[in-house]
Amino acid sequence: MSSSTSAPIPMGLSRFRRKEDSETNLEYILDTISGFPLPLKRHLDHIHDITGITEEARKNLRVKENNFLDNARERVREFPWVDGTSTSELMGVVGQEEELESIREDHSHVISLATERFQTSERACQDVDEQVARIDAMLRSFEARLRDEGVFSQMGAQPGDQVAIQLEPGKTEWVLGKVTGFNPETSIYKIQDEDVDSGSKNYTLPHSQVMQLGLNSQFNKGDNVMAVYPETTSFYAATVVTMRKVASGSMVYVLFQDDKDEMGVTHEKPIPANLVLKF
Repeated sequence: MSSSTSAPIPMGLSRFRRKEDSETNLEYILDTISGFPLPLKRHLDHIHDITGITEEARKNLRVKENNFLDNARERVREFPWVDGTSTSELMGVVGQEEELESIREDHSHVISLATERFQTSERACQDVDEQVARIDAMLRSFEARLRDEGVFSQMGAQPGDQVAIQLEPGKTEWVLGKVTGFNPETSIYKIQDEDVDSGSKNYTLPHSQVMQLGLNSQFNKGDNVMAVYPETTSFYAATVVTMRKVASGSMVYVLFQDDKDEMGVTHEKPIPANLVLKF
C-alpha cells in the first residue's frame, strides 16, 4: 500500500506509522506492543522478589518452630512431675515467652509478605486487563482502516492465480488449479482444474481446501514440502535439497518420496518455486 492511495489513518494508529508509509502493517503494531508496560514489569519483578523473600521467611519460621517444639519436649521430659502440678506451672515449663513472642512476630511477618504478594498480583492482573483492552482497541482501529482501504476484499487468491486444491476433504491428494472466482464474504472459491486431460473441470471449494501458491519465497535444505511432479498437475511429498536462482525465477531442487529409479536411486528434480508448498 503506497502513501498516495492510503486512506487517512485513524487517530489510534497515527503513532504507529513508520517513516516509510508503505511499511505500516500489523507486524509493526505487534512489535510495538510486544514488550511489557513498565508498571506491569515492575509488578512482576516485585512479585518475583517478594516470593523469594516470603519463602525464605517461611523456612526460617519453620526452623524456629521446630526448635521451640524440640526444646519444649525436652523440658517436659526433664520436669519433675508431682501430683497437683498446675497448668500455669506446666506452661512455664513448656514455653519461654521470649521465644514464643519471636515466633509470633515471624508468623505475622510471613502473613504480611504473603498479603503484599497477593495484592501486587491483583494489581498486575489489572494491568494485564488494561493492556489487553488497549491491544483490542488498536486492532479494531487497524481492522477499520483495512476495511476502508479495501484490503479485506483483496484477501485470498485472486482470479488467475494458481492454487493447490484438495478435491475431497480429509484426503492427502492435492492438484494444481486456477482461480476463476472468489467470494470474500463466504471464502468460497471457483477453481478450474489445470489438468487439460481432465477436461479442465470446474470446482466450487471452501477456503479450507485451497492453498495459495507463491507465499513461500525461501526454502532450506531438509524442508518437508509438497511439489508438483514434473509433467503432471499433482502435488507429491518431497524433501528440499537446495534452492537456486535461474533466469526464469527460483528453482527448488527436491527429492520426491517413493521416486526411486530401476537402480533404487532417488534423483533430485528441479521444480519452480511457485509450485512448491511448505507443510
